[in-house]
Order: sequence, then C-alpha cells, then structure tokens
Amino acid sequence: MDKCILLSFYIEEKTKHHGRALHEWLMTTSHDLDLPGCTCFRSVASYGKSGQYHSEAFFSVSGQDILRVDFLVS
Repeated sequence: MDKCILLSFYIEEKTKHHGRALHEWLMTTSHDLDLPGCTCFRSVASYGKSGQYHSEAFFSVSGQDILRVDFLVS
C-alpha cells in the first residue's frame, strides 16, 4: 500500500447533512471518491481540554453520542 494520511473527524451522531446522518454521508462520499478506507467509531469514554471524564452513559443520557470517522487518504 502507498503511504497514506489518517484524517479523523469527531462529530455528534445526530448531526445531519442535507437530511442524512453526517457519518453515513461521509462514508458514502469517501467510497465514491475511491479513498482507500473509512471507518466510523462510537465513543465509549473520553476527556477534553477541561480534563472532565465522560463515559458512554453520559453521552447516551445527553443525546450527544460522539462518533469518530477516520479516512485513509493517499
């Protein structure tokens, strides 16, 4: 495989693009563009700049499930 760059987006699961789930649109578009790979991950736990720990239960209650969409770009 040629050298690739990993490009990651962090999005809320509920985010839409023209009425369609953004993560689905990103995956379909990356496939249409013949990118070598794309994977979508759901967050189980995280912390950010504030250092506050968030678990899957927090995201589910708040309705803000976080997804990471990774692309391989060559």
